[in-house]
Amino acid sequence: MFESQNLAYCGYRKIDNDDLLALYNDYAVQKTLVSDFVVPRSDAYKETIEGWGMKNLMFVIVRYKPTWEFVGQTAIWMQNEKNRDARLGIAIGSAWWGKGFGTEIVQWVVAHSFRHFNLHRMSLDVLASNGSALTIYKKACVHINCVYRANVLSCGGVQGIRAGRCAPQGELGGRAVDRCHTDGNPG
Repeated sequence: MFESQNLAYCGYRKIDNDDLLALYNDYAVQKTLVSDFVVPRSDAYKETIEGWGMKNLMFVIVRYKPTWEFVGQTAIWMQNEKNRDARLGIAIGSAWWGKGFGTEIVQWVVAHSFRHFNLHRMSLDVLASNGSALTIYKKACVHINCVYRANVLSCGGVQGIRAGRCAPQGELGGRAVDRCHTDGNPG
């Protein structure tokens, strides 16, 4: 088990499937995710979750230390091993939003991943409408190179994705850079 100030990070186990299924059945959570349709998930979705645990470089369950309550999950998977480029994913239960835990999780996972996996960069995608996530990523990452694309169907309409690249503080020589490029879609 690994820890940050308020949170514990535990390796995924099959007994976590019920908590993860509840997380991915939370409508508020689902509509913030980039990759899937917003639909109710059945018990069969647990097989998908188990696949994540098997194929990701790191797939951890996040718990609140004082009560051991389930907060969410975060994962790192290799996008391009040769170039040491990994992807970051995070999902937090809506009951835990607005408490600073998203920032705490991302800061921990970025620092841990660069320190222990010898990464060159970490990439992520976030819906342009998810302002809270964008704020979290900007706090935790020094370099965010955003690309706005209007190509994702979400909640009855198409919206943009912002794609970023992260490096922990100090990795870019102390230079804090925030550049966003756009193809004309304000996101």
